[in-house]
Amino acid sequence: MLHRPRITPAVANARRAMLNTLPADLHNQLVLIALSGGRDSLAAMVIASWVIPRLNGRVGAVVVDHGLQENSARIADEVRIRAEQFALNPILIKRVSPSRVSAGPEASARIARYAAFYDALEETKAYAIILAHTLDDQAETVLLGLMRGSGPSSLRGMKAVSYTPEDCRYMNNKACNSVTAVYAHNTQRCSCDSTQRCSCDSRPYPPPPEPRNENRSYFPHPSCKCVEGSATRFTNADIDSRFGVFIRPFLDITRHETGKICEFYGLDYWNDPHNEDVRFSRVRIRHNVMPVLENEIGPGVKYALSRTAKLAQLDTEYLDHLSNELLDEIASKESDWSIRLPINTLQKTPVPIRLRVIRLAALQYFTVSLSFKHTRQIERLLCSSCDIKHVNLPRLITAQRVGNYIYMHTLRGKL
Repeated sequence: MLHRPRITPAVANARRAMLNTLPADLHNQLVLIALSGGRDSLAAMVIASWVIPRLNGRVGAVVVDHGLQENSARIADEVRIRAEQFALNPILIKRVSPSRVSAGPEASARIARYAAFYDALEETKAYAIILAHTLDDQAETVLLGLMRGSGPSSLRGMKAVSYTPEDCRYMNNKACNSVTAVYAHNTQRCSCDSTQRCSCDSRPYPPPPEPRNENRSYFPHPSCKCVEGSATRFTNADIDSRFGVFIRPFLDITRHETGKICEFYGLDYWNDPHNEDVRFSRVRIRHNVMPVLENEIGPGVKYALSRTAKLAQLDTEYLDHLSNELLDEIASKESDWSIRLPINTLQKTPVPIRLRVIRLAALQYFTVSLSFKHTRQIERLLCSSCDIKHVNLPRLITAQRVGNYIYMHTLRGKL
C-alpha cells in the first residue's frame, strides 16, 4: 500500500490561509494564479490546486514575462510546463515591456505586470487573481511606506482582498462618461468603441470574498479609452462591479514557509536575479535593513510590522468610510467637467476627514491622486484671509475658491 507523506505545518497553514481568504463556494468560477516561477508563487500554485477545487472552483495561471532577463522566455515556458503538471487550465503567458512606462524600474515593472493581469482577467473572465505576497513582503511594504513618509496609508500595507491595485492609476487615468449599473451578483464591464462612447456587457460573478470593504477607491480599467478628464464619479456601486479581484492569501505566511512548501512538493524554484540587486529599495530593505532590525531589536520584527498593517487597515478604512459618506453629502457636480465643495462644511470637519475628502474628490471624480502638498494647498483655499485663491493640480485639473465653495474642474473643456 502506498502511503502519502504527512503534510507539514507549513502546508497546513497555507491551505488554511487560502481557505479562509476565498469564498466558500466559487460557483465553478475560474481563479488565476500569478506565476513567476519563484518559491512564493509556486507555493501558491500547489496550495491553490488543492484548495480551489474543494471550493467548487477552477484553477488557471497567468505568467508574466517582463523580458528583463536574457532567458526570460525560457523561464516562462518552464513555469507553464510546471503549471500543466498540476492540471492548471488555462495557462496564459503575457509578455510585457516595462520600459515603455514612464516610471521608475520597480514601478514600471509592477504597472506593466498589473496591466497584464487585467488583460488575463478580461480574456478568461476569471473571478480573481491570486498573488503570492507573503508576510515578509507585507513587512517590507510597511517599511518602504514609512521611508516615503506617506502617513497612515503607508502603515496599512497590502490588503488580503483588493478590487484594484493602487498603481493602476498610472496605467490609464481616463474616466468613462457613464456609470455602470450593478445587479445582484452581476456586473457590467465598461468598454469603449472607436467612437469613444462607453458601452457595457454583463457577466455573472459569485459573491465577492470576505472580509469586504465597501469604500475602496476605484480606478478605470486600463483598456478604457474614453476621453480624459470627465467629472464622472466612481461610486461604491462601481467598486462592487469590480473589474478584477486581487487576493493575497499568504499575508500571514512567511517566505520561509513557502520554501518549505516547495520542498514538500519537490519543486525547484527560480531565483530572480533582480531580488538580489541592491539598486532596488525593496531589495535593500530585505537584505540590509530587516536583518539589522531582527538582530538589534530581536526576532519578530516582521510579525510586528504585519500586525501593524492589519490594525492600520481597520483605522484607515473607517476614516475612509466616514470621508466617503461626507463626500456623498456635500459634493455637487456642476457639469461634466466641474464639481464644488462647500467651504463652511469643510471648515467644520476634523482635519483627518477633511484631507481625505479633498483627496477622494480628486480621485473619484477626476482619477487624480493628490500628493500631500497638493492636498494641503487645496485646504488653504478654505482660509478667506490667505493669499492663495487657486491651485493647479496634475493633468490640467484646477481647484479654485469662488464665494462659499471650492470648485475643482478640468481645463480640457466640456466632454
